[in-house]
Amino acid sequence: MDRDKLMEYFKLYTENFEKAVDLYYAEDIVFENPDNIFNGKRAILEHFRVVRDGIKEIFTPLNIVIEGDRIAAEIDIELLATKDKPDFAAGPLKEGESVHRRVGVFYHIRDGKICNVNVYRSGDRPS
Repeated sequence: MDRDKLMEYFKLYTENFEKAVDLYYAEDIVFENPDNIFNGKRAILEHFRVVRDGIKEIFTPLNIVIEGDRIAAEIDIELLATKDKPDFAAGPLKEGESVHRRVGVFYHIRDGKICNVNVYRSGDRPS
């Protein structure tokens, strides 16, 4: 995966997460973050449909390194409430409020698809 394709993925991830998963993830993808490990597209979609309800994730890539089938990216993620989220994991949000996360993400590519995602994050900060 080259830089242009990766930027297309980031843009689509923000606009239509489910389509990004469908187009860019391998069926047997392993997605790891500090809280969970998901095996396969279905597990990722089921989890994030619930987590993303009322939240729009806006990706802004800051630094990207591509080395063969490995990608490292530093990304600023804005989590924007599209409705009141009093029980949001990062703290209550009212519609229109947001928090930012700075994450480091490592991707492994196989046959042009993302087969492993490993996310590391710093603390949330309000907008």
